Amino acid sequence: MTVRLLQLWLPPALFMAMLFLVSSTADLIIPFSIHDKLLHLVAYAVLGFLFLRAFHGGIPKAMRLLPTVLGIVCTAAYGGLEEFNQRFVTGRMADPADFVADLAGALLATALLAAWVRYAPGKP
Repeated sequence: MTVRLLQLWLPPALFMAMLFLVSSTADLIIPFSIHDKLLHLVAYAVLGFLFLRAFHGGIPKAMRLLPTVLGIVCTAAYGGLEEFNQRFVTGRMADPADFVADLAGALLATALLAAWVRYAPGKP
């Protein structure tokens, strides 16, 4: 039981820690040219997938409402907390558009997982 909980919840916890470290870095420089909002979308799609996987107890055979809503809400809430945190980091600022991109990432993860669950290879 404990090993299973670690398998489910350690990935989102570690990913949140990584996001916290990145968002707490003053004057963050991205070494390649990519739009900030796209980075948010992708990062929070990954976090959204990890939360969905954890709340569903693994890759689900069917999307259930409560675990899905919890995954979206937790991903969006963490995005909001990170934006709030950036208000206190020199050279960073909170941006409501970043939060929207974070929420969009959570919704994208949900849509992709729902499509996978419905149309995965081997499904009748």
